[in-house]
Amino acid sequence: MPTSTIEAGNIAENLACEYLQQQGLTLLTRNFRSRYGEIDLIMRDGNTLVFIEVRARKQHNLVDSLQSVNASKQKKVIKTALYYLQKNSKLM
Repeated sequence: MPTSTIEAGNIAENLACEYLQQQGLTLLTRNFRSRYGEIDLIMRDGNTLVFIEVRARKQHNLVDSLQSVNASKQKKVIKTALYYLQKNSKLM
């Protein structure tokens, strides 16, 4: 049982990363930070870069998790992803 929100988040990120790797994705970066925000996992799926926001919830409710990535969080992820792409243009 996780003792803190941070620990629960780390556990959720680890589980998500392991699952996605089992599905064939390749991990490029964890917890990429910029002045715009943070992206939990950046992975490659074939020729596609995938930017992943992991959301841990106490109860297993998909709708709540989807709703928790509101417009403000989406904008931060998009800006951070664009920044990552600028800094890592060789990945394209």
